[in-house]
Amino acid sequence: MNLPANVDLIVDDAAQALVRTLATETGKQAVGWFANLWRRKHRREVDEISDGVERDREQLRSADEAARDPLAEALARKWAEHLRRLLRDDPSSVPELVALTQQLRQHSDAQVAPNPVQVGLNLGKGDFYQATFQTINRGNK
Repeated sequence: MNLPANVDLIVDDAAQALVRTLATETGKQAVGWFANLWRRKHRREVDEISDGVERDREQLRSADEAARDPLAEALARKWAEHLRRLLRDDPSSVPELVALTQQLRQHSDAQVAPNPVQVGLNLGKGDFYQATFQTINRGNK
């Protein structure tokens, strides 16, 4: 199975949703949800991934307000690279990642902007997956 052409959009959106959720009370649960993505293809890395997400969660939660946005951007880039590697190794994880992104958004304290983007994924062999992505804003900027 090949990766969809819009994999960068999917990965970046997932990484941003993860980082936003880590800053909330649901962040502890998000650590486990995120680590579960690695269980199928990278079992040996699950603890390392889980520990890394937990460390980043604590770092984000303890950052002062001025440092939080630049830190969140850096963490989102870091986790996007991890996700790209995961999807290169296991392209069948794309629908699971899209579902996790939606789950993370539901538990985030972010406000949802009114303009959703529809994305379709051709998974091959006649399978097609469609998801709606929404721009997430944290407060008024």
